[in-house]
Amino acid sequence: IAIYQEQSMEIAKKVAGFSPAEADDLRKAIGKKIHSLMASLKGKFLEGCASNGVASSVANQLWSDLEAAQDYSFNKSHAACYALIAYRTAWLRANHPKEYMAALISSVMNTKDKVPYYVQACEELGVEVLPPDVNTSMVDFAGSLARSPIATIVSPRTPMSPRNHGAPVPSRMRALVIFKSIIFVVGRVAQEKRSNASARLRGAWAHRRKARANKLL
Repeated sequence: IAIYQEQSMEIAKKVAGFSPAEADDLRKAIGKKIHSLMASLKGKFLEGCASNGVASSVANQLWSDLEAAQDYSFNKSHAACYALIAYRTAWLRANHPKEYMAALISSVMNTKDKVPYYVQACEELGVEVLPPDVNTSMVDFAGSLARSPIATIVSPRTPMSPRNHGAPVPSRMRALVIFKSIIFVVGRVAQEKRSNASARLRGAWAHRRKARANKLL
């Protein structure tokens, strides 16, 4: 049984005399489940097997196996990459569950069904998911402040204590005001550039219409 698509390609080349390009067409038909392309290759495969002295029963069985491979076979290079990713993510989940789950939930924040699913998975792992908080929440889910990409922005609130709880909010608001000002300036510059471009375009069209009118006169 051919597990990987590359094995099907080798069978087609060695048994049926397929060229590398034709074998790749077979791989595409198997991988993408393109039944019409698969059917168009059947005659050539059986003819190639007959030319190489392969028994008709064996050739037909091989082709049946190749057709069945559309339901389960996988690209070997992709399988190796996915296996490595699965190993690494399993290690992160087992050894750094908070950081791993925080990154996982952050990656699906725009969905409605996956966030509750992964929050439930956090509970099964014993990881507590805290509600939003103006003084402690990150932009995304975060396992710890040190690993947050905006840690430098929110660092002033790190040494907070219950006595001065909430004090960093004004400093953070100043940062937001500065950020808003930057966005405003960038927007104004972009708007001026668009306005200048539009004015040049209108001038060019006016000159062209004037030139055409003079030509008609």
